[in-house]
Amino acid sequence: MEHERALQHRLQLAEVAGPVVTRQRGDRVVAQLDRRRPLGGGGAREVLRGHQLAIAPGVAQDAVDRIGDRLRLEQLVDQGTHFVRWGAVMEGQPGLSVGCDNFHGGQEATQHLLQLGRHQIAFLGHASGHYPEFFERYRGYSEAIKAAGASVSAALQVDAITMEQSGYEAACELLARGEPFDAIVAASDLIAIGAIRALQERRIDVPGAVSVVGFDDIPAAMLANPPLTTVMQDTRLAGEALVDSLLRSVHGEPAENKVLPTRLVVRRSCGA
Repeated sequence: MEHERALQHRLQLAEVAGPVVTRQRGDRVVAQLDRRRPLGGGGAREVLRGHQLAIAPGVAQDAVDRIGDRLRLEQLVDQGTHFVRWGAVMEGQPGLSVGCDNFHGGQEATQHLLQLGRHQIAFLGHASGHYPEFFERYRGYSEAIKAAGASVSAALQVDAITMEQSGYEAACELLARGEPFDAIVAASDLIAIGAIRALQERRIDVPGAVSVVGFDDIPAAMLANPPLTTVMQDTRLAGEALVDSLLRSVHGEPAENKVLPTRLVVRRSCGA
């Protein structure tokens, strides 16, 4: 799913009274309570009935700290709306947040490539605090490279947003720089899929010449050619955490931001 479509789902408001259902839109998790399914015991149903709950799947990485988005969340707080946001977990942001361990995910992906004998590893994705999820993935990537006794090369980092075309263009830019590389850690699966297309157009074998790892484990990852090694975000666990936080908020119970673990899913694109 392209970036513009993801932006259309920044906030999803729903009057809810049933069990949680989760699904994935691009690299965003969307959670809602299914009103069509019965809820055993009826307790949570009675608590939630009539409440308008906002489940915010988060803002795409390239817009996460825009003033308008922050004001929107602050308005929800001022209105007394119960909501929880999926995305980067940062201090000082309005409301509750649930997100994955982006740092560990980027670190694990890079460590895996290093163990495969790749030593000139590029990173495609924004690497600044303006894109907090991508930045944490980049920090994990950088830490793994430093731990291996190597230095992080600025020439091997190219900005990209969560679009296949952006990944394609970033890989083209990386190739144009002339800096040797034998692997790519992409900040999202869509970036990785676009990068693979750029490499294949130039008859660069993936994974023979260049290993590629993505992030998110969207459905398209296993359908890519070759199937994409990626860092998985557990959407079911995310949905449960989102709704648990909402229930706690409605009950007036203590609720905290949550950082969920990631898991590396190894497929053919890394050459393992």
